[in-house]
Amino acid sequence: MREFQLDDAENCLMGGFLQKVKRGDPLVIPAPTFNTFIDAARDFQDRQRSARRELFRPTRRQIDDARSWLVRVIARRAVDILKAQETGP
Repeated sequence: MREFQLDDAENCLMGGFLQKVKRGDPLVIPAPTFNTFIDAARDFQDRQRSARRELFRPTRRQIDDARSWLVRVIARRAVDILKAQETGP
């Protein structure tokens, strides 16, 4: 797929391809104009998907906090096990 570029939109605008139609007029869309719309729509969808992925990606601080929490939990559990072994059943 070809990446949408500003030049495509400018060419369509300057070439007169993007003109409004009146009610009842036939809708004629030249291939370059149609392709520009498709490229722009795909680019928009890709940016939306990318933004959604960023929302759910944990930050470095969140990862570090989770690791720190996990280490504390494991250490506490290890201490509990050692105490239980010292006192016996």
